[in-house]
Amino acid sequence: MAQWEEYHTHVLPHCAGNWLGVTEVNYSLGVLAFVNSFLDRKAFYTRSMETVLAQYGDTITQHVPDIILAMELRGFLLSIWGIMSLGLMFQSVVRVLTHPRVATGSAKETLTNRLKAISKLATPFALCMAAFLVPPSAVRTRYISVTLGLAFSILTKKMIVFSMAKMAFAIVQWDAAPFLLAAVWIRFDERLTKMGADFLLGVLCFWYTWRLLRWANVTIHQICVRLDINCFTIKKKKQV
Repeated sequence: MAQWEEYHTHVLPHCAGNWLGVTEVNYSLGVLAFVNSFLDRKAFYTRSMETVLAQYGDTITQHVPDIILAMELRGFLLSIWGIMSLGLMFQSVVRVLTHPRVATGSAKETLTNRLKAISKLATPFALCMAAFLVPPSAVRTRYISVTLGLAFSILTKKMIVFSMAKMAFAIVQWDAAPFLLAAVWIRFDERLTKMGADFLLGVLCFWYTWRLLRWANVTIHQICVRLDINCFTIKKKKQV
């Protein structure tokens, strides 16, 4: 969403206020991963919220809705993360749709620009929906998350480069097609076993890794040739 916002506004959001930015989030994730390595994650995160809050006294649990008390800790934390993410994405959409580069000209031009901006999210939205299409019991969730992450990595890098080069970013990104087809196959083919689904997603992981490295190599080569520069070294000037 941040790169999508930069593509249309030429401003890259990198923080929430003046206290929470990319660096803080990365360090927080690192600390969380470190702490989790010392925990019995299954026992810790599968506790009910009622059990978690009960140790702080009955006064708190009396004011908490039953639907939250019935949730597992992992479900509650995931819900909080989802709400925060939706809030940030909503703010990003509002900033783009109200930015002078988008909301400019007549009402018809503004509507057209807004529809064009929103349409760029079609492929990322399809990827997210495809991930929810796959039943958790059909595959190992880690295979889904890694494959989906690699697919989004390619789309994000393409949008960054296209934004810098002031090139048009296509609404339909065919790099998403393999994941979308795999998700539909896993969801609707009852003959496909869990081992087969895991193998399919494993193959996709290798495919997306190769595709990412290949695309980066071709793009870097084209940029270096166009600008007459080297990637990692300073090119010596030709003697006249």
